[in-house]
Amino acid sequence: MLAVSNQSLMGRRQLDAVTAYLPTEIKQKLEAWALSEDRSVSYLVARLITEAVEAKEKQSNETPQPSN
Repeated sequence: MLAVSNQSLMGRRQLDAVTAYLPTEIKQKLEAWALSEDRSVSYLVARLITEAVEAKEKQSNETPQPSN
């Protein structure tokens, strides 16, 4: 289940919030990863999702369209 909201963060650009449910083990690994990079889990997850979406878009743009 995903929950989405829209919020403004202290004058920064407007961002949408997404809530996701993860297995405890994955959450712990994300926390360790974020800590090792001196970042928040939220920042890390946003970066990972952004990279995945960009990779998918690139893949979709490179895939030849079927001809009729």
